[in-house]
Amino acid sequence: MARPMAKGPPGDPICSLDIEAVDPIANLRDQVANLIRAAILSGQMEPNIVYSAPVLAARLRVSPTPVREAMHELALERLVEVIPRKGFKVIELSSEEFDEIVDLRILIEVPIVGHIAQFWDEQRRGAFEHLRKHAFDLQRLAGEGDLIAYVQVDRTFHLQLLAISGNQHAVAAVGALHTRGRLHGLQKLAERGELMAHARDHEHLLSLLLRRDGEGASLVMRRHIACMGSDRPSSLLLPGEMARDCCGFR
Repeated sequence: MARPMAKGPPGDPICSLDIEAVDPIANLRDQVANLIRAAILSGQMEPNIVYSAPVLAARLRVSPTPVREAMHELALERLVEVIPRKGFKVIELSSEEFDEIVDLRILIEVPIVGHIAQFWDEQRRGAFEHLRKHAFDLQRLAGEGDLIAYVQVDRTFHLQLLAISGNQHAVAAVGALHTRGRLHGLQKLAERGELMAHARDHEHLLSLLLRRDGEGASLVMRRHIACMGSDRPSSLLLPGEMARDCCGFR
C-alpha cells in the first residue's frame, strides 16, 4: 500500500507531479529511478526545469541518498543533468539525437530478428504467446490513443523479442535507447494518424517469425523502427525510401 506523501514547498514543480510514495522495504534507488523515468516519459517532468532532490526525497518520504543515487543513474542514461547542490533537470532530446537513436536500434534489432526467425521452433511457443498478447494490447492502446501505456508495452515487446536471442547486451542496449527516445517518435506517428499501422506491425512481425521468414522479418523490423525518425536521407533505408513512408509496410 502506498504511503501518503509529504507536501513540498508551495510553488515547487515537484508538487505538481502525480507520483506515489515508495515502498520502504524494496530497493529505494530503483524505485525512485523508475518513478522519475515514468514522470519524464509521461511529460510530467519537463526539460529545463530544475527539480529539487531534497524536495523530491521529502515528497517520497525517503532520505536524500536514494534520490541522489537515482539521479546519477539517470544521468548515465542521458535522461537528466545533475545540478550540483540543487537537483536535476530533464535533458531535451533533439530531432538529430533521436534520429541517431533510431539508426542504432535498426543496426541492433534488425539482424537479430532475422537470426531469430531462422531458428524459430515450437520451443519458443511460450515466448510467442506473451509477444502476441503484447501485440494485441498495442493495437488496443493505439485505438485509445494512450501513448504512455503504448510506449511501455512497445518497449516490453521489443526487449522480450530480443531476449529470445540470448544476447543480453543487445537487450540492455536497446532498453537504454528506447528509454532515451521516450515519446519522441510515437508522438509524430500519432499526429500523422499512423500509430495503428505501427501497432499492427508487431502482429505482422510475429506471423513472419512463425513462417521462419528471416528476410521478411528483418525488412518489417527495419521499416517499423525507421518510421519513427525524421524525413532525412539514411544509409539504413533503401534508395529513394524515406522514414515516414515505412510505417505499416506489408
